[in-house]
Amino acid sequence: MRRMKSGHHLALLTVVFLLWCLLPACTRFGPKGVPGDRFNYNEAISRSQKEQMLLNLVRLRYRDIPEFLSVSSVLTQYTYTGSVGTQGAAVLGEQMGAASNVGGSANIGYTERPTITYTPLSGSEFSRRMLSAIPTEMIFGASQAGWATDLMMLIGLQRMNSVENSSFSPVPSPDDLDRLRKFRRLLEISRTLGEQEGIEMYRDNAETPALRYLVIEEGLDEDTKALVDEFKRVLDLDPGLSVFKMTDRLTQRGPDEITVHPRSLMGVMSFLSRGVEVPEEHREQGWVVDMGSWEGLVPFRIRSSEENPGDVFVAVRYHDHWFYIDHADHESKRAFGLLIYIFELQAPATTAAAPILTLPTGP
Repeated sequence: MRRMKSGHHLALLTVVFLLWCLLPACTRFGPKGVPGDRFNYNEAISRSQKEQMLLNLVRLRYRDIPEFLSVSSVLTQYTYTGSVGTQGAAVLGEQMGAASNVGGSANIGYTERPTITYTPLSGSEFSRRMLSAIPTEMIFGASQAGWATDLMMLIGLQRMNSVENSSFSPVPSPDDLDRLRKFRRLLEISRTLGEQEGIEMYRDNAETPALRYLVIEEGLDEDTKALVDEFKRVLDLDPGLSVFKMTDRLTQRGPDEITVHPRSLMGVMSFLSRGVEVPEEHREQGWVVDMGSWEGLVPFRIRSSEENPGDVFVAVRYHDHWFYIDHADHESKRAFGLLIYIFELQAPATTAAAPILTLPTGP
């Protein structure tokens, strides 16, 4: 039998060499995949967090019960497989000549098996934090972190002295609207004074417990002084003082004290849920309580549509309709982001002894 021709032998060696070179390349797939996978999971978790919060706001508008799930962990397993094979054949003819051929094969496999762990946010501790008043340090700390003071106070405060923010009655009465106008005027003055550095907050840690004070600067111009006088008058403060103690006491308040009564996290969510745009057919079917018109009174709006709204900031489907926040609605986006910020600080994920629900999402 004749040997295989040298050309065939060279071709066989070339195929084997190329296939062998492919196998080490599999080991480089993992590091290259980290940036893409990390950002993909980050985007997915962020989107699901926004959708969950939006869905719970819609649920509250429909008198449904909000529920929360926390993504506790994401574990991803990558599997790479590869194989190389060669084959050859020779056919003998009548002249004892040999016709030969060679071939090769390669298989490369890649499998990703992510395991995502969810933890329900529930229990007495979580419920207590949902229903407890938001700490005043959080409200004023958020303004120092760059959030608009008037927005934070409008969302997070229920009362300052005798000036009450919007009540939780289904339909705003004339008295509710009058109190809300006064409260918003108070927020407007506070924002203007803050921008002009006419007032500042400071915490005295030397006292037990530590107290927070509002200090009005001296030597202000006439326009700013007029705002300060109006601020004191609306809150019924002593016009001759410039330092006021922040307190949560509702009765027997002194003329040198400012009562600050924050809302609870559930109260903030209930307040913002008034901005849900309810479809007319749902109103006719009695699925929601008619709250009249809160438009312009709540700095937040969730629109509704029968059709998928497409590319929007966030959208969820509930009771055969889509509810969403538009990309161009910056006021609603700002209020929504602030709500998530408060939620993360006020009601963090509870510590679970073991994963409650673990789902392998890969094949």
